[in-house]
Amino acid sequence: MKDGRNVKGPAAAMIIGVIITVVVLCTGVTLAYLIDRDDAVNEMTEGETVIEISETFPPLPEQPEPGEPVVKVVRITNTGNLTCTVRARLVFTDDGLRNITEPLEIGEDWILNPDGFYYYLLPLSPGEATKPLIERVVFRSNYADGTPVTAADIEKIDAGLSVYSEALEFICYPSGKPTAEEIIGNWGGY
Repeated sequence: MKDGRNVKGPAAAMIIGVIITVVVLCTGVTLAYLIDRDDAVNEMTEGETVIEISETFPPLPEQPEPGEPVVKVVRITNTGNLTCTVRARLVFTDDGLRNITEPLEIGEDWILNPDGFYYYLLPLSPGEATKPLIERVVFRSNYADGTPVTAADIEKIDAGLSVYSEALEFICYPSGKPTAEEIIGNWGGY
């Protein structure tokens, strides 16, 4: 009597062939899945925070007189591609010039911080410029001690007013227009 559990000959070869075929197909599909790839091009643009200081300082026709203003308009333009905040420092290259000029009139939307920088209170979008930091320098009529300033005093001063400025990418605030504290806070420990 024949036992159905004992398979021999062509039936065994067929079962082994089916098993080998299934293993080969499964291995091929798995390898195809793992090896399959698709190329994608990711374009990344680099952000830049770049500013430019522009000074309008027309040539003087003659030496300024005491009490006379001299035009010096200072603006800062965001020439980068990121919104940024700016700060600037005005530096007299000689105390002699500081002593014969009136205190500088600082423009609208600028605030002096105890760190010596003037902070512009509005973020600048790419291509946007600040309102003027200053628009003029006025020579005093008298020194602090009351002594008159003369044209000769002004003429002998060989100094200038330098502008130093920095920019930092602006971190957006959900409140809309940022406060002075948020603008200054944007600078953190810089």
